[in-house]
Amino acid sequence: MALTLDDVKNYLNVTYDDEDIDTKLTGILSRADVYIRNVVAAGANDTLTEVENQLVLDACRYIFNDAFEDFARNFLTEINGARSLRLIAALPPESEG
Repeated sequence: MALTLDDVKNYLNVTYDDEDIDTKLTGILSRADVYIRNVVAAGANDTLTEVENQLVLDACRYIFNDAFEDFARNFLTEINGARSLRLIAALPPESEG
């Protein structure tokens, strides 16, 4: 499932409609999505897992609150876990022999 602006607004408890905030959050979602895809080795067309989508939402929260420099350090375990699962899934199957 691809995250939407409404998903981000709900996660950040933005309960009002404001065109400027919507524009800002749309940009934040785009940047967070690209960042998470890069760090977990997901392609642009890959479907993100629930864990990866949660990382996108958390990255949005950090960016929105001007604290993105702390994100990688605080979510290192989750990032490494998601990346490891992607890399393992990409391995060719073992041949029987």
